[in-house]
Amino acid sequence: MAFDYLSFRQTLCRHYRQHFAALREETGLSQSEIELLLFLAAEPVADTASAFSGARQMAKSRVSAVVDSLEGRGYLQRVRDPQNRRLVHLCLTPQGRALASPLGDCKTAFWRSALTGISAEERRELYAILQKIQKNAERDPLPPQ
Repeated sequence: MAFDYLSFRQTLCRHYRQHFAALREETGLSQSEIELLLFLAAEPVADTASAFSGARQMAKSRVSAVVDSLEGRGYLQRVRDPQNRRLVHLCLTPQGRALASPLGDCKTAFWRSALTGISAEERRELYAILQKIQKNAERDPLPPQ
């Protein structure tokens, strides 16, 4: 029996979005806005729109709209790098940091739910296998079409 990755991914993504439904309703944020806030809270060094775009494989135009929206709501600000004026860092404001905490709690609850019934040893094995799959995919790119 073959593993149906697309069905697995669709189910996991639906479950993930459902965990954030109440916070999306309460805050009026889109899932993309939530993802950027979580990214900036977790990745303080990778704090550019380009880094987020690459990590989430989201179109730069979409990321720009998300950044504009969050900046307009006071959750983040753009800060030019003093050594490289072309580089713009995205920094959470105090309001953005305060919101990132319950968002992070929600993400933790999602993973707790998704990993229910999986022992610590099974989780270590799963992570090791997923890392091997990722390395294989990075090492063996698709041939040109």
